[in-house]
Parts: sequence; C-alpha cells; structure tokens
Amino acid sequence: MSGASSIAYSYASDHINQSSTISVLVRSELTNSRCRLPQPTLGKRTGFLVRCTNRPSPAALDLNQSPNWFRLRSDMASRIRSRDSTRDLRAFVLSHAGDGATTGDRLPTERAFAERFGLPRNAVRRTLADLEAEGRIRREVGRGTFVAAPSQATAQAATARRASPAELMEARLRIEPAAVELIVVNATPADYDRMDHCLDRSERAVTLDEFESWDAAFHLTLAAAARNELITRIYELFHEARQHADFGKLRDRIVTETLRIEYQKQHRAIVEALKKRDATAARQAVVIHLTYAHRNLFHG
Repeated sequence: MSGASSIAYSYASDHINQSSTISVLVRSELTNSRCRLPQPTLGKRTGFLVRCTNRPSPAALDLNQSPNWFRLRSDMASRIRSRDSTRDLRAFVLSHAGDGATTGDRLPTERAFAERFGLPRNAVRRTLADLEAEGRIRREVGRGTFVAAPSQATAQAATARRASPAELMEARLRIEPAAVELIVVNATPADYDRMDHCLDRSERAVTLDEFESWDAAFHLTLAAAARNELITRIYELFHEARQHADFGKLRDRIVTETLRIEYQKQHRAIVEALKKRDATAARQAVVIHLTYAHRNLFHG
C-alpha cells in the first residue's frame, strides 16, 4: 500500500470509529433521557416502559405490568363512561317521557340522544330497543320514536302501578336507605354533577308536574350511581308506582310551595352527605326525607 493510500485508509478508519462512537453516545442519551416513560408509582417501585423498543423494563416486569397497561386502563374508563351515559339516557326517557307525556308524543331522535349523552349511535339504538321491548316506547321506521300506549306497558310496570301509595312508601323506606351504602362507594364526580343538575332544574320548576319530573329524575340518578342493575330496576318500579292515580291525588292535595322548598333542602342534604362519602349521614338524610314525605302524604 502506498503512503498516500495508507494515510487515506487511516483517516477513513479514524472517521468511521469516531462516527460510530458518536452514534452510540447519541443513541444511549436518547434512550436514557427521552425513550423512557414513567408509569404511576405502584407501592415503592416504579415501572418504566421504553417507547423505542415497546418492551417493559425489569421493574415493570417485576410488577407484572403490561406494555398495554395505559391502553387497557383507558379502554376500561371509556366503557365505564359509556355505561353511565346509557343509564342516564334510560333515566331521561323514563322520567321525561313518562311524566306529563301522552301516548304518541315524539321523543328526540337517535342523533340528538347520541349528542346529548355522548354515546355512539349503536349504544342509543340498543337502549331504545330495550325500552321498546319493555313497552315504554314504540319506534316506527322513517317516523321516529314515540311514547307507548298504556296497553303496551309490561306486566311489571302494570303491577307497580297497582301498588297503593302506602305500599310504595313502605318499600321506599326500607330499600332507599340501604342503597346509600352502594352509592357512597360507587358514585363518581359525574354522578354528583347529574344530581346537582336535577336539583337545580327542580328548584327552577314553574309547575308541579315539572317539579315532579325532576324530582323523579333525581331519584333515578341516585339509583344509577349505585352501579347495581337490580337497584336501578327497583327504583324504576318505584317511579312507575308514583303514576298511581291515588298517589297523584295525594300529591296534588298536599304539595305546596313551602313543602317543595323543604323537599329541596332535604335533597341537598342527601347529596352533600354522599359527596363527603358519609354513609351514616346520607342514610339518615334519606330516612328524614322519606319519613317527612310519608307524614305529609298520609297525615298532612
């Protein structure tokens, strides 16, 4: 090899070695400073997920963490939100389509429901299909969704409407205070927002029917916050029983502006206790409210 060739070869080798060293250092720095994403601390250990390789670190493996942990948690939260919104839609239809509505009244469109409750259209369709199967509504292709005729009501709803006001209050006094335990444990900030919304609307109500509608929506919202399907169905039966003709006569006779204000204060006390996660205070507030309502209905 000539002298010039030797010099050129030496220069090229040095340049390659230098570039390789720099490349290694850069890759190392990127890995150390930008490619590791800290996950939430679990106990006294912290797991790290390396974005570049999509492989968990030994700490993450030691904690049995999956690289898909964040995605799985996000999916779970999304499913919970969807389930809550579905319950809200159902409660809305039951409380607003039932109270003061007549057979054949048109309900909002699927698109309107989807936008209002943040649900995909297929979830709205499933909920409406369930309500149709229960005889609460009827759907006509190309025309819309309507309040069903009384003859289309289910046997359960018919049974509930045959219950006397006294039977209704007896059942409520025994079941609603017990449901408080589940609400305290399972209610979310979104549930409390919905409760406050119902209370705000009931306090702004102009007519007795409007007040009763939002009062019913409030209690159905409490049931949904328990996250228990059976509790929700029981509250819906209570709502059906309130449509009993005798209950309406009693309500019209005793509900005054003073009574409405007292009911609203009692509702606020229930929500405040629930927000504090104070099951004892919440249960007591529910008992006070129902006992007060019972006394005014039958001994007012």
